[in-house]
Amino acid sequence: MKKRGLVVPLLIILSSLPGCAEDIPGITLEAYLEKAMENHPAFVSSKLSVEIEKKRAESLLGEQDWYYSVGPYYSYLGESSASSNFDDTVEAVHLLGVEAGLNKPIWPTGGNISFLLSSGYTNLKRTYDDYKYYKQKVGVTYTQPLLQNFGGRLSRFALEQSGYEVDSTRLSSQESREGFVFDFAELFLSWVELTEKIRISGDGYDFTREQLDQIRERYRSNMTERVDLLRAEDAAFLSEQNLLVLESQLKAKQAELAVLTGMDEIYQAQPEFELYSLKDLPEIQPALSGLKQRSRALETMDIFIDQLQHRRRSLFERKKPQLNLNLSASLSEGDEELAKSFKINKPDGFVAIELSAPLGNHSVKAKLEKVDLEIEQLQKDKEGLEISMEADLRSIMIQIKEMEKVLALNRRRIESANEKREEELKLYNQGRGELTFVLQSRVSEENAKMVYVENSCLYHLYVLQYRALMDELLPGQAGN
Repeated sequence: MKKRGLVVPLLIILSSLPGCAEDIPGITLEAYLEKAMENHPAFVSSKLSVEIEKKRAESLLGEQDWYYSVGPYYSYLGESSASSNFDDTVEAVHLLGVEAGLNKPIWPTGGNISFLLSSGYTNLKRTYDDYKYYKQKVGVTYTQPLLQNFGGRLSRFALEQSGYEVDSTRLSSQESREGFVFDFAELFLSWVELTEKIRISGDGYDFTREQLDQIRERYRSNMTERVDLLRAEDAAFLSEQNLLVLESQLKAKQAELAVLTGMDEIYQAQPEFELYSLKDLPEIQPALSGLKQRSRALETMDIFIDQLQHRRRSLFERKKPQLNLNLSASLSEGDEELAKSFKINKPDGFVAIELSAPLGNHSVKAKLEKVDLEIEQLQKDKEGLEISMEADLRSIMIQIKEMEKVLALNRRRIESANEKREEELKLYNQGRGELTFVLQSRVSEENAKMVYVENSCLYHLYVLQYRALMDELLPGQAGN
């Protein structure tokens, strides 16, 4: 990307400060964010929410699995019940058997198929003998909807709804993770700001110490007044104090970053960041077009609208009467001898059409009207969101452009302050100026640089806000 203005890679050299190593490793924003996303549990938790929703959706596939049932039974009828169910000669009845079944919904058709296998034994205790009877049966039953749920539209409804939930959860997870990325990037900018301020403050401290040493020599040689020595000492003390305050803030910030990212190397590292670079951003209309195409928030709204449309179609399906075709066929055999009862060759069949429908169907009508209103509400919410996002985009892009003008003024102010300090120092060394003016010009130059640092960090914060609004912050997204 083309850079404009003063481009200074922020490879802060702190070796001039007491106790600092000569070679300090640098950590880029990209490496820092990558490590944060690996180590911070919030990122893992956000990803797990998507996996949880996927597993919930997968669990719905079980509704089209085969279901089996097995039921052994035994029944005893005493004399009273036996005689009333059979004849007066039957004194007792023993019924023993087992039934097993398989059942499966057929989603492509909306139907249901079931298989039955039964084996029974009947023992009649009569006054004159015992009668034993064995019966075996296999059968199949199929129910096919002809109107409501034809083609399995309602059978697949819950699974298809869960697909929308997975998509919306995925987008919500990405939005959440991008929020974390923004927060961590903002912390990184704070680290950058403190590190650069320490460099500037360190330069000022070196300058005041150098001036103090020179004035001491002059004072010993009776070339300057004691008041200048006191002024130089006060300036050095104040500069050292400011530097120590910044260093304490930096240590606290490093501790915060190290704990949040699990990167202990931050304590011995410095941020590697082009603080004074400017970014080439698109014009407002292309940016607006890209925003509407890539926005996860708008895509989520579309998913919610599609989900309601899908629910609306299912309600229309439920308005249809239930017209079911029932088919049943079986083979059976019964005999007093067990072996002969397994010669299953006697067929049975059954065909029926069943119609049922509520009168008026007020419940479904009310639900349809409710869904229509919810769809209209979401569409209006989406329009409002588009307006809000456009306003935010225009606002942040204006702030970025205006801040570029401010940074240009900051650079000119630094140049002017630097020239003024050099001229004041030149006059003082020639004996034509006051040390107070030299020290004031040094403070003015340092203040100008500090303001430049703060405004540069603010500029990059605005860029981060722009990229977050455009959904470009999360690694793997556009612009990364």
